[in-house]
Amino acid sequence: MAAATVLTTLGLALLSAACSLPVYFLAWGIIGVGMGAGLYDAAFSTLGRIYGADARRAIASLTLWGGFSATITWPITAWLESSLGWRGTCLAYAGLQLLVLLPLCLAFLPRQTRPPPTMHGHGEPSMPGLMRDLRFWLLAVAGTVLSFIFTAWSVLLFSILQATGVPASEAIALGVLIGPAQVGARVLEMVFGSRYHPLWTMLTSTLLITTGFLGLLLHMPAAAALIAYGAGNGIWSIARGAIPLATFGAQDYPVIMGKLATPYSLVAAAAPFVGSIVLEAFGGHMALFALVCASIIPVVCALSLLTLNGQPKPPTKSQGSLQRNEGS
Repeated sequence: MAAATVLTTLGLALLSAACSLPVYFLAWGIIGVGMGAGLYDAAFSTLGRIYGADARRAIASLTLWGGFSATITWPITAWLESSLGWRGTCLAYAGLQLLVLLPLCLAFLPRQTRPPPTMHGHGEPSMPGLMRDLRFWLLAVAGTVLSFIFTAWSVLLFSILQATGVPASEAIALGVLIGPAQVGARVLEMVFGSRYHPLWTMLTSTLLITTGFLGLLLHMPAAAALIAYGAGNGIWSIARGAIPLATFGAQDYPVIMGKLATPYSLVAAAAPFVGSIVLEAFGGHMALFALVCASIIPVVCALSLLTLNGQPKPPTKSQGSLQRNEGS
């Protein structure tokens, strides 16, 4: 996490000074590496190392606050850009990374050298055995498809809404509904999530996402469809951090999260390009139909994981306390 702040600082500083395309692209490349080292997957891994089996609520809290990031930073960025220009804005954010975030990481994130407590009960595989575990591959496939969907949809949203007959001005207003739906669903998950296994969160998330796309395809009220999609998107961010912890334990949790994040990041990078090609070649309706079909894959993966885990239940508080004592 500390390295991520340093990399992002360097990338933003270089971006502010860029006077040619090669330097500009290099700066964004450094920022991209910093983002990969410091966004949700790395943060989830950090929380898993700190809290072990009890990290789910911390993960939910983190995603809840993360849901407000765009709401807060977009107006601040607009004000900075109008006051300082885009180069000055980059330097301002570089200073924020270096002077605020880096000291916070160094001061408050513990240097944990011993392995954290692990979760028991579902047959934790060794790292070599992980590649032969069907549960890992089901989670990897589901997350990879969802990463593609989320990134493609962020690019195609307005074009597809207009293709389904929604005016441009109304499409913008409808798109705003996704953010509050994400936050609202995360609040509910944070309040009630301890009562059930995160695989049920995954199933609910994937069903909501499919419902949202299918609703748009069948010309149901667009507002309801986008709220369903936003809610599913919001709680998936919790499930993707909580399921590996609950399924495989905390021992190798950061490594497992890294293995899962690799395909997620690769397809997310390709999604805007592929999505724009599909939209241009086949139109908005076919692009939406493709999203509906793709969204069914994570639903099947979630049902398969539930079957393999045998109707799992969350660990009790006493189990969590026992696991912490075992690790001390």
